[in-house]
Amino acid sequence: MLDNDKLLFALNNHDGVSGTVLGQQLGVSRVAIQKRIQNLTDNGLPIEAAPGVGYRLPDGVSLLSEQQLSAALNNDLIHSLTLFQTIESTNSYLLTQPIDVGQARLCVAEAQSAGRGRRGNEWLSAPYRNVMMSLSWGFERWPETITGLGLAVALEVAEYLRESFEINVQIKWPNDLMVDGAKLAGVLIDVGGESTGACNVVIGLGLNVHQPDWCISVARLGWFRGDL
Repeated sequence: MLDNDKLLFALNNHDGVSGTVLGQQLGVSRVAIQKRIQNLTDNGLPIEAAPGVGYRLPDGVSLLSEQQLSAALNNDLIHSLTLFQTIESTNSYLLTQPIDVGQARLCVAEAQSAGRGRRGNEWLSAPYRNVMMSLSWGFERWPETITGLGLAVALEVAEYLRESFEINVQIKWPNDLMVDGAKLAGVLIDVGGESTGACNVVIGLGLNVHQPDWCISVARLGWFRGDL
């Protein structure tokens, strides 16, 4: 089966490459290459195709590396880091994991097929173009309340973006991050476990970095509800 990361790596290293050459490099047919590229394009990845030139990614993509992420974290509290090329929902995944009291799990994905948001809303996100991540923490007993946790996380993310990238981020109650009226990010809080015992509290963050044109009108209407 053709992996997206191998295909994108090949496109990242060429000004233009034909489907035939890509098929030879990756051991699949030209038709398989065409179908996979069409799927990625339909989902918002700006792959160009030109006669006599082939396929190309004009701006390239930065593929996530589990090794680099692990080295950058350098945090003994994070029990595990899992990186997926595609997953239904990083929040949903962490809710199925064992509860390790006093330890965190981090899940990051290049693409989500069923991202969730507040009140059951869908999170639309182009693959390989945005930040989709979730962090869980194991508690010995169910917290008395998690009210305000989403807002606290949104405040921390907004402050980091303002200081690190000089972005004028505003918070839309209770946990949406906005820039110039458009949705930049959203936070989703989930809890899973025994109601009278240990549990995992999961913080999901969806951050729009490079949204395709078909998402712009939706984002400006505030329909995105974050999850990662």
